[in-house]
Amino acid sequence: MTMLSNYLYSLSQTHHELRKRMLATWTPDQEFNQVRQRSGADMKRKLKWYDLIALGVGGMLGVGVFVTTGPVSLHQSGEFMGYFVEANILMEYVFSNAAVARALQNI
Repeated sequence: MTMLSNYLYSLSQTHHELRKRMLATWTPDQEFNQVRQRSGADMKRKLKWYDLIALGVGGMLGVGVFVTTGPVSLHQSGEFMGYFVEANILMEYVFSNAAVARALQNI
């Protein structure tokens, strides 16, 4: 029961946390220092160049899966489902490329 109450409390705070984070302006160094303070451990970069290439290729393959399902869902489930799947395609592509770009920036 405690886990459920913790989950419900966290869910109720999501709106406030989202608003606070959307309006905050942080530099990458400030963001990194805040995460370091919360975790209490020294974080070290472990990704090598081949890890980043694999992350980029994996993101593109994932987008390929969504692209093939996107037109199918558009024809079978209607425009809303097609829009939803296509939005997932775009979001996955942006996030995977942003992760690779952010990591390559620090090499």
